[in-house]
Amino acid sequence: MVRMTESSGDSQKRKGGLGELLSNPVTRKAFTIALGLMMFQQLSGVNAVIFYTGQIFDLAGSSIPSVTACIIIGVVQNSVMALCLGVLGAYFHLLNNHYDTSDVSWVPIVSVAIFIVVFSLGFGPIPWIMLGELFPANVKGVASAVAAAFSWILSFAVTKVFQNMTSSLGEDITFWVFTGICVVGTVFVFVMVPETKGKDLNEIQEELSGKHSNVELKVVESVVGIKTEKIIFHLPD
Repeated sequence: MVRMTESSGDSQKRKGGLGELLSNPVTRKAFTIALGLMMFQQLSGVNAVIFYTGQIFDLAGSSIPSVTACIIIGVVQNSVMALCLGVLGAYFHLLNNHYDTSDVSWVPIVSVAIFIVVFSLGFGPIPWIMLGELFPANVKGVASAVAAAFSWILSFAVTKVFQNMTSSLGEDITFWVFTGICVVGTVFVFVMVPETKGKDLNEIQEELSGKHSNVELKVVESVVGIKTEKIIFHLPD
């Protein structure tokens, strides 16, 4: 707790701003991660799917009226996202090639519903949560403002071009493009985003800088289950 308080106090004393954000290698890496998360959040196509829900179901020829489908999606609201969009793309591929899809007319609404639920549990809130975790107080404001503006610019762009994509590429290719972006986004999170749970700002900043001053060795509970010990070695920086 003392360490966290000192870290917060030190970060507030330093002058913040865009210059500090970009000149410091650690905050620059954190900023790159934040923008990457916002980019993959919006390029997953979530807002296009939400804003054009009615049109998607009309195009799919779903047996459920589009108005009813929108209500269902509204109630359900906010690696599975990619699966859902892939399945939705496959459905439109079959439909566009004149296959009989009457037996699977439920696929669009189920795919969209699961997509939105999973988005709400993962890529929906996590980029915004990370804004509060990755940055010291002196640059948190400017980093959050730029990341939020970047997010909504991308949201506008994706929503704007969605109809052009479906017209020129077809619904199947459009959703497969979003599928590919979701897969790349998953790799980005796995490779770039640090684990922040249970860590203070100093520990997160050390991980972003590539320095690890503490190496933890956990002695796993013995077969008889008597006790577990935790040994921490402090290595010089």
